[in-house]
Amino acid sequence: MGTIWTVMDVLDLHDARYCAAVGIQWLGFKLGGAEHFQPSQVAEILDWVSGPNGIAVFEHETADEISQRFVDSKCSLACIPQGYDLGHLAQLSMPLVIRMEKIDALAMDWMSEALGLVPNTLIYLKHTESELLASQKIHHLAQDESKWILELQSEKLISSSLGKPFAFALDSLVKEDGGHMDYAKCDDFLATQLA
Repeated sequence: MGTIWTVMDVLDLHDARYCAAVGIQWLGFKLGGAEHFQPSQVAEILDWVSGPNGIAVFEHETADEISQRFVDSKCSLACIPQGYDLGHLAQLSMPLVIRMEKIDALAMDWMSEALGLVPNTLIYLKHTESELLASQKIHHLAQDESKWILELQSEKLISSSLGKPFAFALDSLVKEDGGHMDYAKCDDFLATQLA
C-alpha cells in the first residue's frame, strides 16, 4: 500500500476537487465549532468529488450531535479533540481519530483512558519531529505507527525514524495563510514524493 495523503481542513468544493484530482485520499471537513460546514454540504461535496473519503472534524459537541452530523455528512471517520469528554467518547460508535494538541503527562493520561474506551482509534499528531522523538510516551502509547495520522511540518519527516504512519496530513506544507490550498506548492511536493 502506498502513502496515504490527507488534508484535515478543506474549506470549499474547489479545494476538495483539487485534492481529489491529485490523489489525496482523505479530506477533513469541520462539522463542529464556530465556523463549520453543514453535514448536507459535506455529503454533497463528497458525492461531487467521488473518490476521497471524508473525515468529519468536531470540537466538543455531544455524542448525540456528533453521531447525527457524522451520519448525515457521509464521512468515513470522525475526528475529536484531545480532552473530549470520556463519557461522551464511550457513546461514539463510528471509527475515530483523536487530534492530539499537547504531549504532556495530563494529555497522555487522558489518551490512555480514551484508547482504553475506543482501542482502534487513529491519533492525529500535529507536532514537530523533535517533539515527537523526545516523547517516549507517544511511542509507548501508539506502538503501532499505523495508528497515526502525522501532520508534516517538513518534507524531511517522511523518511524519519518515527516509522510509517497510516497517513500524512499536508495542511502545514501546502496551505496559504488564509487556509486555502496552495496548488503550486502541493503539486511540487507531491511530484517530489512520486519521483
